[in-house]
Amino acid sequence: MAEKNRNSLLFLLMVPLWLSAVHAQVIYTPKDSIEIYRLLNEADELDFQGKLDEAMSSIKRARQLSQEKRMKRGEAYACLKMADLLLKKSEYEKIDEHLKEGFQLGSAIRDSLIMGLAFLQKSQYLKSLNNFEEAIVASKTGLQHLSYKTDSLYIALAYNEIGINYDKLGDYSRAAENYLQALRLFELLGVEQEVANTMGNIAVSYYRLNKRTVAAELFKESLVIRERIGDIKGIASNLGNLVTVYSVISLDTAWIYQQKAIQYAERSGVKPVQAQVYTNTANLLSRQNKFKEAFQFQKKAIEIYQQTGDQYKLSLQYIQCAELSDRMADSLGAENYYQLAFQHANNLQSKPLFQAFYSSKSGFYNRHKDFYNALLCTQINFTYRDSLFSEKTKTSVEDLKLKYETEKKDLQLAKLSAEQKQRELELDKQNKLIQIGTLLNIKGQQEITLLKQDQELQLGRYQKIESEKAKQELINQSNERLLKLTNQNVKILEQDKLLNERQIQRQRILSQVLIGSIFISLVLGFLLFNRYQLKRKIAQQNSLLKIRNNIAKDLHDEIGSTLTSINILSLVSSQSLDKDPLQAKEMLNQITQQSKTVQQNMSDIVWAIRPDNEKIEALSARMREFAGKVLESQNIKVFFDVDEVLLSKALPVQSRKEVLLIFKEVINNIVKHSGADTVRIIWKQTKASYELEITDNGEWKGKPGSTGTGIKSMQERAISIGGSFEIQHGSEGTFVCLKIPIT
Repeated sequence: MAEKNRNSLLFLLMVPLWLSAVHAQVIYTPKDSIEIYRLLNEADELDFQGKLDEAMSSIKRARQLSQEKRMKRGEAYACLKMADLLLKKSEYEKIDEHLKEGFQLGSAIRDSLIMGLAFLQKSQYLKSLNNFEEAIVASKTGLQHLSYKTDSLYIALAYNEIGINYDKLGDYSRAAENYLQALRLFELLGVEQEVANTMGNIAVSYYRLNKRTVAAELFKESLVIRERIGDIKGIASNLGNLVTVYSVISLDTAWIYQQKAIQYAERSGVKPVQAQVYTNTANLLSRQNKFKEAFQFQKKAIEIYQQTGDQYKLSLQYIQCAELSDRMADSLGAENYYQLAFQHANNLQSKPLFQAFYSSKSGFYNRHKDFYNALLCTQINFTYRDSLFSEKTKTSVEDLKLKYETEKKDLQLAKLSAEQKQRELELDKQNKLIQIGTLLNIKGQQEITLLKQDQELQLGRYQKIESEKAKQELINQSNERLLKLTNQNVKILEQDKLLNERQIQRQRILSQVLIGSIFISLVLGFLLFNRYQLKRKIAQQNSLLKIRNNIAKDLHDEIGSTLTSINILSLVSSQSLDKDPLQAKEMLNQITQQSKTVQQNMSDIVWAIRPDNEKIEALSARMREFAGKVLESQNIKVFFDVDEVLLSKALPVQSRKEVLLIFKEVINNIVKHSGADTVRIIWKQTKASYELEITDNGEWKGKPGSTGTGIKSMQERAISIGGSFEIQHGSEGTFVCLKIPIT
């Protein structure tokens, strides 16, 4: 089984710590602090991209600048990050030295986070040396220095590391317990990369418990997250895990994942990831009886693990080489490799390694007709296997997973309610801001109007003064004429005065009318805007109420009918328990199946109402996952094609829910009634609608032209969202088309 990539401790140093220079020795400035943390963040980005040498160069510059400016905190982070990069490059010589130096610097400035990180990185270092018990002690010591209030991310990383070490020791119950604690914290914090890491680790535990289907689903969920965030190393590791799972389910599928894994492993530049890819390739070649080619890939993997000093992986590779040597009729070479594998398992005192060794050695003796030693190895193998996979362990892991799923659903519902309240508060806040803005706008318009009136009055006064001056000059120039025309001038002056007064009066009336018009317009605009906002809010509330009523109806119909059926089956089975035990057992099986069905339907409804699933991309991913899970288990090939234009489009809550339920009903009908071996699913967009087409090559087993309750229910669901549902049965298969109008 491919081991998960070592979880690197992330140094989230995006916000510089602005500390006062209370010390005479502290000479760094805020500008220096920004530059040091910029270099550390740059190193994290390069590390994430697999550019380890470039990341090391940035760390060295950050450390040198921290020493020059006497910034102990920056120097401590640089030391810890340097140790982390050396561990990833499998260069162990100076790792312990850098960790001690980082811890001492953290102690000097009393920084509990740095001290805790030093112990967590020491745990990773001890794990790489296969000292799993000491690694657990180091992680728990690191937890004592961390606080849930400020260091939740690192606490989650510590729990994840503890789970990995328990897994190495074969204690899968404790491993799963710590993984789930880590996963809860990562999901609360929204750290997608670590959610993917931990989900993969849980999948490993399920694989070791021989629950390959569950493990494959968890690996796929982890892969989706890693592809979304561009985690090259994580993608390569996840693909390797899927190759291992599918190598015992479907070799064709395993080869598809293997080709992708090789590409990403080469891009990552991480030696353990490359070694795991070589191991998976060897396993696939061995299943095709290409033993020589497989042996060459195993030797490449051994060379890398010898460089990194991973004795656990070396022991597993030696066992594989022993089996390949035996297949190539080299019994002496096989014995040598078995001896090397046993030495490493004995050094580590690892139960999983002993169990793998004796299982393989039993097959070796059996092929060579040495049945006594084969039986002896088989008995020892069963002894180790029983100690590792007790019923108590399996039950404990299942109980932990059930508690986690229940807690996760409760958290999602609470989060949805909180988001709704937050949106309502933001809407009220926006309305208040709009009202304030409107009032300020009215006030500004009034001030502008008054300013214009004042300017007009001043202009009128100025013009009047100029006119009087001109008249006075004319009077002085023509005194004689004025004396003669006194009566005429008096009349003219009176007329001019009357005209000026009328003009001023007209201007005042016009100004008053203009002010009144503006005020009335603003009042009407304000009332109309408020009316629009009120209508919009009422429409939103009605829409939300309609969605809630539909969801409540679906839950009531689904849960009510199923619970009624379960109640009836329970009564009948209890009455038949003594009379007809076989019938009672069958009814109990029906109760179990109906409980699983209602749980899945509730999960679909909860998924559909989540805001982050509004895109068709998320809906198509869930549909692809369901189709693969149902059809591939029945050996039915699935071709799923989605128009890229649709991926960014969004669907309303009701449409998402109905489309998903219709799709699941169609897929289930194909399994039950078609007898097909190939199914094609196409999402496309036309001018007026989104069209989902599902075609199979089977022969319909139901009555021709059947309009059973299932088809009628799908038609009603399509009509409820304004769409249409069409189904056609033919000699070459069945064609289904669901049309959803574009809104």
